[in-house]
Amino acid sequence: AAAALAAAIAVAVIAVFSTAGVAVIAVLTTTGVAVIAIAAATFVSAIGLVTTGAWLISMAALRPPLLTLEVAIVSVRAFGIARGSFRWLDRVISHDAALHETVERRASLWSALAQAGPRGAWALRRGDTVTRLMQDAEVLQDRVTRVIVPASAALITGFGAVTLQALLQPTAGLAFLAGILIAGVVVPALVHRIESRSAVAALTERASMNNLLSEAVSHRDEVRLLGVTEVMTSDVRASDARRIDAETRSMALAAATQLLAQMATGAAVVAGLVVAVPAV
Repeated sequence: AAAALAAAIAVAVIAVFSTAGVAVIAVLTTTGVAVIAIAAATFVSAIGLVTTGAWLISMAALRPPLLTLEVAIVSVRAFGIARGSFRWLDRVISHDAALHETVERRASLWSALAQAGPRGAWALRRGDTVTRLMQDAEVLQDRVTRVIVPASAALITGFGAVTLQALLQPTAGLAFLAGILIAGVVVPALVHRIESRSAVAALTERASMNNLLSEAVSHRDEVRLLGVTEVMTSDVRASDARRIDAETRSMALAAATQLLAQMATGAAVVAGLVVAVPAV
């Protein structure tokens, strides 16, 4: 009975969160806030789907009256549909906002380059300038889809999940809060500090390689006449090898930090189970 009551409360609270999220989205006019709300609704729907699904499976094994399971059955269907729908809206709106921001940023970069004039443009290295105007401007669109939106939605969802867990089992809520702080604050800060250094080294080597390659292509006739083709080719290959080494180290550190984040998340789940299971 206690488990059934707790599950009913969980379903009701998560449903309220989902309904409130939909209501907020309906009246929002700012795209950034709307996409964060939709992403949070996606996370909430996923939590509700896992929670009600687990409760339904465990209760169905006891063969209770069907009326006992009807709310959970409908909730599983609702959360499953809501999760897919909110996820689709999240991807569409967030990518639309990211692409618009990329277009505006690229236009502002070209405008700044035009205002700098020939003397200012001449001071920039040609290969690095092209990379910044094209490739780097596209990479920055991940700031919306992979940084701002997921982090903000996770913060909102984590606060609601910790509050719900604390209401049901205060000790488990504290364990859950500690896990979220480690996986959501400590580990990302450590990741940012480690990857920043490796990313700067990788970008420096990439800019050097692009400049050498651009010079070799732009002055290919002069290089051929001077007979330094082999020297230029060797320099480009050596620079490319340094770029590959730097990017490989950066990706290895990124993989290690991702593993650390997954381990922290798993430890939070185990800690919550250790604390909550005896209470049931």
